[in-house]
Amino acid sequence: MPASTDPAANVMLIDVELYLDIDESGALDERRVELVDGELIEMHAVAGEHWWATNQLGRHFVLALAEHREYSVGQQGGITVGGYSVPEPDLHVVRLRRADFEQRSRRPPTGTVLVGEVAVSSLRWDLGRKRRLYAEAAIPEYWVIDVAGERLVVHRDPGDGDYRTVTEHRRGEPVAPAGLPAGPFDLATALDPPAGIED
Repeated sequence: MPASTDPAANVMLIDVELYLDIDESGALDERRVELVDGELIEMHAVAGEHWWATNQLGRHFVLALAEHREYSVGQQGGITVGGYSVPEPDLHVVRLRRADFEQRSRRPPTGTVLVGEVAVSSLRWDLGRKRRLYAEAAIPEYWVIDVAGERLVVHRDPGDGDYRTVTEHRRGEPVAPAGLPAGPFDLATALDPPAGIED
């Protein structure tokens, strides 16, 4: 059969199960990728400002939720979003369910209640396709740290394929997650190195 003249007809979308098969085969061991809407997306290396901001955001939620065992905080690990996406956000908070312990599944967690991304060179992606992906999955809260813009963009109230409430926060304007028993986070902790660090 001759190839179609329509290039779109030759595109094969990868579903979550096929992605997990590929990952388990070891074919992706040397590459940092995530599955978004059926496509494998190569991710940037984590270093410098991105590493520091991610570390501090994760540290805040780990400490804030330490006594709330029904929540799990993950960093740079995959979450399942529908049948064709396994994004790897810089931070995700999952509310655990008993079923998560009783079933043996290779799928990443699904009960995500908050996702965070740190944008150094990926701001358009994080505020565009990633934002819509998380909104369509009805993840209640999505945070983006815009390193260059020195702001924290908080998205809430998903519906109709997007977030209906978006607020921006600067240094000295702490914000607490709406649906989690965690205290406020100040952007300054993610952008500024602590006192005493040597050059």
